[in-house]
Amino acid sequence: MKSLLVKLAVILVVFGMSFPYHSFAEQDSIWIGGMEIKVGMAKTTVLSEIAKTYNITKTSQDSWNITPKDHDGMVGAIRFKDEKVSQVFKYWGSFHENQGFEFAKNLFNLFSNLQTEGNKITSFYTTSIKEPTVSFEFIVFPCGAKEVQVLVEQNAKTGRFMRINEVLVK
Repeated sequence: MKSLLVKLAVILVVFGMSFPYHSFAEQDSIWIGGMEIKVGMAKTTVLSEIAKTYNITKTSQDSWNITPKDHDGMVGAIRFKDEKVSQVFKYWGSFHENQGFEFAKNLFNLFSNLQTEGNKITSFYTTSIKEPTVSFEFIVFPCGAKEVQVLVEQNAKTGRFMRINEVLVK
């Protein structure tokens, strides 16, 4: 499955680079719950605004998960440094076991959105994290102030799944 993801990613990058890019300015924000979030925004403002629409759960000293109020799932996550936003994650989809069609459709929608915003994808890299009970493998596509992450997780407690993240990194 991992080799299929890498092949799909390479095809998407090559295919995506063959089309002209829009002249829109590169977007340095991510929208979550009707709120435009940018790196550097005040922690208290962002958390109080997001909490109007979503549940927020502190996961570490400077990290918070964003989940729907009416059902299970993840919407995203926010990390802070010095009381200001340092990273924003918007989850575009999670896929358990063999849900390849949904994965590919969500990946296409994400890349289409980034292209419309004027972001250019010119490369990708892979990285992994391996722990005794969990491993993460990433395909990362830098896109200006954002990056797209395709995450493959194998977890002894929750099983195997894939997730697509849009991350504001600058």
